[in-house]
Amino acid sequence: MAKKRPTKKNANNRKYDLVIAKKNPILGERAITIFSKFGSDFELARAYCWTSWYYGRSLTFKIGHNKKSFAKKASLYSQKALELSKKTKNAWLIGWSHNAASIAVLASKGNRDSSCNLLQNQIKMGKKTRDNFLIVVGQFLFLLTNFTSFLTVEDPDENIKIYKNNIQTAREIIHRFKIINMRVWNSFYAAALSYMGLAQFEVDIKEKYGLLTKAVLFARKAVDHSQKWKIFDSPVVLNCLS
Repeated sequence: MAKKRPTKKNANNRKYDLVIAKKNPILGERAITIFSKFGSDFELARAYCWTSWYYGRSLTFKIGHNKKSFAKKASLYSQKALELSKKTKNAWLIGWSHNAASIAVLASKGNRDSSCNLLQNQIKMGKKTRDNFLIVVGQFLFLLTNFTSFLTVEDPDENIKIYKNNIQTAREIIHRFKIINMRVWNSFYAAALSYMGLAQFEVDIKEKYGLLTKAVLFARKAVDHSQKWKIFDSPVVLNCLS
């Protein structure tokens, strides 16, 4: 299969993402300075939350010359956002602050378990506010982070349990993405990963074949929707088809 080249639109989106990831931490620093003078815990928490989020995003995109400084600010600001948001008792803000903290701890420390715990709290707050977007963003990131559990979890039975839960989560993601008409991320991608992950630990040949067949089915759906929505195909999705 010939290697798919990024389209002009995808290249432009990537360029736009890089600009946003580079510029927004600077704007966030200004927001923190301004809202620190106003005495509003809610607005200051929001400023810390999203500034941390963009520092974490910059780390993910490997933008910025001082990785240690970005990692330190992502972690510090996310903690301040959590502290202030809890004072406001605003579940929506608490949820997004947990999201920022999960990105910070994963990007700066590579701590999968802590990141997953924070995302679970985000999902909890999303369900409390009945905010499908808050819920599904947490679920999607949780599943992607949890996909690499085999790197740190040695017990095969525990991994099987994790991937079975991932499959259930992937089904919920597909449902919620339809509700909010999410087109930035591909829900079928999450399902393909989940079935492929479980297949790694299945010893019965027929069961393994069945799981891999489902992985290919969802991977094909992911590719079809990527073409329909003009989203760049993930190499992992293409790997599910190999």
